[in-house]
Amino acid sequence: MMGARSRLASTVFLALACSPALCIAQTAAAPALASADAMQGGAGRQIGEAPPAVTPPAPAQVAPGPPAPATPEPDPAALSPDELFRRMFGKERPAIIAGRYGVIVDGMNAGEAMIDPSPGGWIDGAVLRRIVGGILLPDAARTFGAAAAGERVSFAALRGIGFTTEFDAGQLVLILGIPMAMRTPRILPLNPPRVASSVAYAEQADVSAYVSVRGGLDVVERAVAERGVSRVAADMDVGVNVQGVVAQARLRYDADARRPLSRGDVRMTYDDIDKLLRWELGDLSVARRPYQVAPRIAGVSAYREYRIDPYLDFRASGERGFELQSSAQVEVLVNGAPVRSFPLAAGRYTLRDLPLVTSATNDIEIRITEANGRREVIAFPAFAGIDLLDPGRDEFAINAGIPYRDRDGVRRYDTSDFNIMGFYRRGLSQTLTLGASVELDTRLALVGGEVAWASPLGTLDVNAATDVRRLGPGSSRLALQYAWRDADVLRGRAIDAQLILTGRDFRTLDDLFGGQPSSLFAQVRMGQAFSDDFRVQIGGSYERVRDPRPGQRWSIGGTLTHQFGPVSASASLDWQRDLDRSGAIARVSVFVPLGRGTLSANYTSRDTAMRAEYSEIAAAGVGAFGYTVGAERRDGSDRQFARATYIGNRFEAALGQTRTNVNGRDDIRTGVAFGTALVMADGAFALSRPISNSFAIVENAGNVATRLAIEPRSGLGGTNVRYSAFAGTLGPGVVPDLPPYYERPIEVVAIDAPAGSGVGGDVFMLRPGFRSGYRLKVGAGQGAVSALGMLVDRTGAPLGLISGEVRKADAPADAVPAILFTNAAGRFFVEGLEAGGTYEAIVTVAGRPVRFTLQVPDGVQGIWRPAAAIPLDVEVNDAKK
Repeated sequence: MMGARSRLASTVFLALACSPALCIAQTAAAPALASADAMQGGAGRQIGEAPPAVTPPAPAQVAPGPPAPATPEPDPAALSPDELFRRMFGKERPAIIAGRYGVIVDGMNAGEAMIDPSPGGWIDGAVLRRIVGGILLPDAARTFGAAAAGERVSFAALRGIGFTTEFDAGQLVLILGIPMAMRTPRILPLNPPRVASSVAYAEQADVSAYVSVRGGLDVVERAVAERGVSRVAADMDVGVNVQGVVAQARLRYDADARRPLSRGDVRMTYDDIDKLLRWELGDLSVARRPYQVAPRIAGVSAYREYRIDPYLDFRASGERGFELQSSAQVEVLVNGAPVRSFPLAAGRYTLRDLPLVTSATNDIEIRITEANGRREVIAFPAFAGIDLLDPGRDEFAINAGIPYRDRDGVRRYDTSDFNIMGFYRRGLSQTLTLGASVELDTRLALVGGEVAWASPLGTLDVNAATDVRRLGPGSSRLALQYAWRDADVLRGRAIDAQLILTGRDFRTLDDLFGGQPSSLFAQVRMGQAFSDDFRVQIGGSYERVRDPRPGQRWSIGGTLTHQFGPVSASASLDWQRDLDRSGAIARVSVFVPLGRGTLSANYTSRDTAMRAEYSEIAAAGVGAFGYTVGAERRDGSDRQFARATYIGNRFEAALGQTRTNVNGRDDIRTGVAFGTALVMADGAFALSRPISNSFAIVENAGNVATRLAIEPRSGLGGTNVRYSAFAGTLGPGVVPDLPPYYERPIEVVAIDAPAGSGVGGDVFMLRPGFRSGYRLKVGAGQGAVSALGMLVDRTGAPLGLISGEVRKADAPADAVPAILFTNAAGRFFVEGLEAGGTYEAIVTVAGRPVRFTLQVPDGVQGIWRPAAAIPLDVEVNDAKK
C-alpha cells in the first residue's frame, strides 16, 4: 500500500539526506503539499533565515498552547526546481553535471545512459543505438546510424536528423522524441506477460460473501390482451468465499411463470493457483473443446484454467496495425467486448495477442479518442487462428456426473444415467499439437482424436469422433479446419476453410434424440486489406441437408469495409439458396462516432429490414448516465425504442420504453429495472452495485470524519473526474467489478480531510481470486494530526539536520514509531498523531540521545503548530562536533 503519507515521508527524507539534484527531482514530483509546509518557518519566516532572537526557556517538557495561525504559503507545484531548492536549502542550486540518467521514449522508461544534460550536451552512443536502433524504418535507421556512430552522440546531431531532445531537470530524465515517419510499428500486446516485482498485494478476505439482485417490470400501456403491470421478474446471484473455496447459487423469480420461484446452477469452485487447475462440484459449467457441445451435468469436474494466470502466453493469436496522428486514448473491442485501453502517443502501432474466438468470425473495433475530443473507430473482421499450444504445454478437462433438465421451473436430475465428458491436448512442438476426447453415458461411448499442425502451407486441424459401441461411418463425424495468414500483417491476407462430415446416427451427450439434419457442411472465407482503410472479404458455404426434407443450401458473396475518417462503413452482397427460396441479399451498415456517443445504422434487403440506433454508453464511475434511442422496420412490423441507464454509488437503474407494431396492432410498454447488492468481507458489510465477480470494500478506519472517493478516473485531456465508489454516510464504499486474477490498483482519496490528517492518498494493489472479496481499511492505525514545529538548543539556536523517532506514551514496545527529521532551520514535521495524545520523542544530537515530550491538544485535526519552539538540553555547537 502506498499513499500520501509515504510520499510525504519520502519528500522530507530526501530534503535532508539526498544529493541536491536528486532532492529537487523528488520534491518537484511529490504531490504532498504538507512536506513543503513542514519546510517553511512559522509567522512567514522562510527557509534559510536566521531565527528571531528568543529568550531561552528552561529545558523542560513543553506543554504547548493553542495552534498558531499559519501564513498562506505558495503551492510547491507552482515553483521552479531552482526556487524549491532555494527555499529548502537557503542557497542556489548547483548545476546538474554529467552522469547516469534515465531515457524516456514514448512516455516509457527505456533505461539509463551516461548523459551530459547541458544544452550542448551528449548521450552515450552505444546505449542510444540499443534503445533506438530497433524501432526505425530502414532508411531512417541508415540516417540515424551515420549521425550516431560515435562514442558520444551530441544533442545537436540528433536534432539535425529530426529527433527532439529535452532534459527534464525535475525528473532527471532525457526525453527523446522520434518522428512518426521514421518509425516501425510499435507492438502493443493485449495480454502482456507479468513482470515479477516486489509489489505488496493487499490481503484477500478470509471470508467474503455477496447477494446481488437485479429486478424489473413492464408497465403495459397498450396491447392486444393485457394492460397494467406485467413481467415482474428478478434474478439473484449469491456467492460465498471461504479461504478460496467458493459456493455459488442463482435464483429467479418470474411472476408469470408456472412456478414463480426457481433456481439455476448451484456449485462449489476451488482454484489451485499453482497448478492452474479449477475444481467444480455441483451443477457444472462443463469445460470442453469448441467442437464439443456442452451437456447439462451435475457432478464433479477438474480442468486446466489458464485464465488463473491471464498474463501467461501459452498459445498464438492474431495482430493488427494502425496509426495515430496525435496522442489519444485507444480502446480495443473484440466481438463487442472491451479488451484493453491504452494511452498512446502519436505513432504506428501493432496490436498483438487478440483474444479471438476459435473457429468463428471475429469483429474487432479500435476506438480512438484524441485529447481534443475527436473520435475515430477502426472496425474490421478478423479470423481466429487454429489452437496450437506451446511445446510442453497441455490443457485438459474431465466432467463426470448425472444429467439434468429444467421443467416447469423445477430442476430434475436423472439418477438412472451418467455423463462423462473430457479432453486432453498437448503441444509437442511449435507446429504440432495432439489431442483426444471422450463422451460417455449408458448408451454412448464417443471417442475422438485431434491433430493441429502448422504446415508451411497453412495451419490444419483435423478432429474425428466415433461411437465405439456402434463403429461405422453412420455414427461418426470428421471435421477439418484450415487457416493461412500472410506474413505481411499490415496487408492482413487470410484464408479460412472448414469441412464437416456427419453420419446420420452420430450423437453427443447433448442430443436428446439421434439423427443429424446435415450430412455435409463446407465453408471458405478469404480476406485482404488493400490499405489501412479498405478491406475485402469473399466467401461461400455449402450444406447437404437430410431433415426436415432432403435438399441443399449454399451461398456465395463478399463484403467491403472502408474507413472514411472516423466513419466505418461496410457493404455485402450474397447469393443464397435454401430449401424454400433463393436470391440475392444485400446488406449495408455504417458506424459513426457522434458527440460522446455513436450512431449505427444497417439495412438488409431480405424482409426489407432497417435499423438505426444512437447510443451513448454510461461511462465507468458513479453518476454516469447513458442512453440508447433507435428504430427498426421490416416487412409487416416496425419498432421504436428508448432506454436510459444510470450508475449510482450503491445501485444501477434503467428506464426504457418500446413501441412495437405488428400488422397494424400496437404494443406499447415501459420497462423499469433496478440492481443492487449486499456484500461482506471479514465482518464488514456494505451496500453496492451488483457484483460481477470479485469486489473490494473500502472503509474509513481512521478517526477523521471524511468522505472517501475510490478509484478516480478521468478521460484523456478531460477535467471531469468520476469515481468507482464513495464511502460516506451509508457506510463503506464498494468496487464491484474486479476481474479475477488481473492486477488492479485501487486509489483512495479523502475529499474533505484537513491537511496533515494523514487520511487519503492510499493506493492498494489487488490481484483478486475467483469471486473473492477485500476489506481495505483507510487510515487504520493512523492519527488525524500532523505536528509542524521547531527544535532549538538551550540558547535558542535551531537544531538542524537531526533525526529521531516519536512513540505514543502508552504504545506497546513493538509499535512502529513515527519518524522525525529537521531541516537546516530546525523545522520538523511528524504525522500520524492523535488529538489529546502524549508522545515521547527521542532524537540523536552529537551521537547521544535527547528526549522530549509532545502533548497534542484535544480537538485538533490536520496540521498542529506548537506555539513556541521546543528547547532541548543541548547546544547547537554540540551537534556540529
